[in-house]
Amino acid sequence: MLDLLIKNPFILRAIIGIILASFAAATMGSFTVIRGISFLTAEVAHAALGGAALGVFLQSSGIMPWINPFHIAIIFAVVTSIFTGYAGEKGYTIKMETAIGVAFAISMSLAVTLMGLIPSEKLPEVWGYLIGDVLLLTREDILILTIITAATVLLTTFFCREFSYISFDIEGAAASGLNVRAYHYLMLTLASLAIVTTTKTVGSILVYAFMVAPAATALEIAGNIPNIMIISLLLSTTCGLIGLSISLITNIAPSGITGLLLSAIYLVTITLVPILKKTK
Repeated sequence: MLDLLIKNPFILRAIIGIILASFAAATMGSFTVIRGISFLTAEVAHAALGGAALGVFLQSSGIMPWINPFHIAIIFAVVTSIFTGYAGEKGYTIKMETAIGVAFAISMSLAVTLMGLIPSEKLPEVWGYLIGDVLLLTREDILILTIITAATVLLTTFFCREFSYISFDIEGAAASGLNVRAYHYLMLTLASLAIVTTTKTVGSILVYAFMVAPAATALEIAGNIPNIMIISLLLSTTCGLIGLSISLITNIAPSGITGLLLSAIYLVTITLVPILKKTK
């Protein structure tokens, strides 16, 4: 096995990418589900797609040939989450949903427009952000993913108590003197970084399954946030590695298999847990 990884660095980078994405998804994915803003995942993921399209356009047109499209994707993701956070600053979910809808439309419109201007040989790079392919991660991608994941996990762990408070009772947190606004924006920024990390690994189509399904499954089983994160991490990592293994045998996209596995586990869980609780 070790010999295979040495001879095939693509597989090694894929394994590292899955583990990094799992840590990012387990930490902030749990809070997006608990706070009831899981729809933020789809918006930020497609904002990253629009940013990647802009980055590829700037690169291929010669305007900024040195630019890394992933960097533009990260900027788009963070800006979009801040825009959404401003709309939902007072805790009004309906305003956040409206802002997410507008940002989603802008990002996708930009992506579609730019894809008509990008040379055809460069389009697969943009499509990679849509459908994802963990086997195509580069060394630079792994480095960026490592930095983002480390920052996300460390900050989420450090401010876990404050994030939990504003997730369950934002008005009570404000009344107790907590700087709700600062933690609100910090949480959304970290969530956007976790989402863009996962998007780079599995694509914007399946990022919802990777970010939300494990956390939602864990929420059905566990009773506290640390346990939810641990279960979510185990589910994401296990399904990701199984998906990668199956893809190497069947030549099917690993992100698709992983998404199906995570979704299936969630469906089984929400079906069986209520039945098990009734029998007790």
